[in-house]
Order: sequence, then C-alpha cells, then structure tokens
Amino acid sequence: MGLLSLGACGFSPVYSEKSGTITSAQLRNIAIAPARARTTQLVRNQLIKQFSNSGETQAPQFYLSLAVTESLSSVLIRRTTDIQRSNLTINAAYTLQTADKRTVLTKGRTVVVAPYNLVSTNFGTISTSEFANVSARKDARKKAAISIADDIARRLAAYLATRS
Repeated sequence: MGLLSLGACGFSPVYSEKSGTITSAQLRNIAIAPARARTTQLVRNQLIKQFSNSGETQAPQFYLSLAVTESLSSVLIRRTTDIQRSNLTINAAYTLQTADKRTVLTKGRTVVVAPYNLVSTNFGTISTSEFANVSARKDARKKAAISIADDIARRLAAYLATRS
C-alpha cells in the first residue's frame, strides 16, 4: 500500500522511463574523459559500467571530466610506532559539459575515506606483511572508487532529471 501511494504524491524514480525523468539512455549520452592515473581509471570504469553495460556512447551529448586525487594518513599508531590502521582518502572533482566542451552544465566534488588495517610481521630483515598491506590498500582504493562513482552518477542523474 505504501509504495502505491508514492506515485500519488509526485514521487518519481530517477531512472524511470516516464517523460520528465532521466532514462538510462540519457546517461549513455555522457562521454567520459580518458584517465591517466589508476584511481581515476577505476572511477571512470565504474561510471562507464553504470551508464551503459555495452561500453561508451557513439554520439555523446555530454562530456564528463574527472580530477581524482588520493592521500594516505595514519590513524592508529601503537607505542612501538607501528602503524596499525590507515585511511585512504579519495577526492574527486567532476565537470559535466556539453559535448563540444564550450558550456559547463554542472560540477561538483565528492570525497570518500576508506580505512584499512595494516599488518606488521617482521622475521629478521624480511617483512612478510608487505603483500597483505599492498592488497589491503588496493582493495580500499577499489571500494572508494566505486563509492565515488556511485555518488557522481546519482548527482548527474539528479541534474539531468531536473534539466529535462
């Protein structure tokens, strides 16, 4: 009963096919700038996946550029100065323009902090935890990139829905 009454109050899902709302076809009309850095590539790939399962658009109406940066910070440091936990912070700025790149339609910023644990196990001069730490950071980066892409996709969908 509750879901049926949402239509009566003017609620309309962002991805519905009704006129006046954004469709998945409109999201497919966004071309995304090539990425140079790995984190930017992760965000870009996730956006492409969300906008279209079949790859990039052939005749884009919009152009999306991304500027993604990341930083590391130590969170939990034991008395022995061993770092036990780190935060990977990813900042992303995006700009949606017309396809000819002459007009900026909307832009914004989003930030995600992805914490991860570090392992510290040394046997003499060999650290057995380096692989685990690199893997943990890589996993945190991937999860953060997905969150960034989700946020950007939601914002662009909302913008395009109000633009229609």
